[in-house]
Amino acid sequence: SDLASVRVGAVAGTSTEEALTHMRITYRTFTTPLDGLKALRARTIDAFVYDRPLLAWLIRQNLSSSIELLDKTFDVQDYAFALPSGSPLRKSVNIAVLDARRSEWWDQTTFQYFGSK
Repeated sequence: SDLASVRVGAVAGTSTEEALTHMRITYRTFTTPLDGLKALRARTIDAFVYDRPLLAWLIRQNLSSSIELLDKTFDVQDYAFALPSGSPLRKSVNIAVLDARRSEWWDQTTFQYFGSK
């Protein structure tokens, strides 16, 4: 509900725009997430909404001392791998993804790039 009372930014042409429009939140668009984060740092907007993992990585790489990423998600999106119907790879891909998600490697990698699990 805080977004309704502050200056909000989003990347043009993304699902973030759709979510903000659906929530009736006024926002300003930016060409790239980094452009939006720079506007946030310059205080021309008060909040920037975008894909959390990508924001975490960009902030960690470029702006970690000047921007705080909040632990809030309001439009959860799942990701998937597409395979042809009846593909013999389906079972092995599912097992490989599950194994990776449960591994120490996964935890270390997500921490390295995003700063948290």
